[in-house]
Amino acid sequence: MPIINQNLPSYKPKAGVKIEWNSFKDGYNSMFRPTELKPTELAQADNIMLVGSGSPTGRWGTLPYFTAGATGTVIGLGAYATGASISEVLAVTDDGYVTKKNGLSYTQIAGQSYPSGTNVRMTQLGGYTYLASKDVTFTQYNGTALQVFATINPPTMVSVTNISGISGTATYSWKVVALSQDGNQTSPSTNITLGNLPNDLATTTVNVTKSFGKFPRVIFVDGLV
Repeated sequence: MPIINQNLPSYKPKAGVKIEWNSFKDGYNSMFRPTELKPTELAQADNIMLVGSGSPTGRWGTLPYFTAGATGTVIGLGAYATGASISEVLAVTDDGYVTKKNGLSYTQIAGQSYPSGTNVRMTQLGGYTYLASKDVTFTQYNGTALQVFATINPPTMVSVTNISGISGTATYSWKVVALSQDGNQTSPSTNITLGNLPNDLATTTVNVTKSFGKFPRVIFVDGLV
């Protein structure tokens, strides 16, 4: 029969260690675990700076804070610059309007608005700041006003005709897109088909027309069906 020692070994817990975190003069240390750091080191610092003898303080910015809009959270933030300096700080909040910093408040810029909760991205190219959102038409800011790029509807009432009279057993289908003068492109029109065509369209002449006249060219052919 085995002999089992039922006497519990003595255990004396160590005294607790009290550490006061009031200085981080030894700076940032990412090599050790947080529990292995000295009281004068830190492993994470979000939006703070160390000044003096390692005293933490809020990180400073280049501009004072300002009220970005009437209500809600900020859904878009950007800037408009002239030369190498920022002229205006732009923001969009859940109230939907584009604003620019005016002291500690804001001035609303008319011409475009955005749904609450959407995301607005801003970037500057050349002398313009562009505002993009999946829910709203592409918009441009020139330092004074907002310009909305007009959308173009897909072509409608499109038809196709074989005007050469050369026939065959093939059926072709087309989808047409339209281009604006500034290069904006529509989504394709509905599919249009024409049968009794030769396999080689180079042997015939096909006109794709709209209600107000013939297209100068077919933008692309969807395929043989």
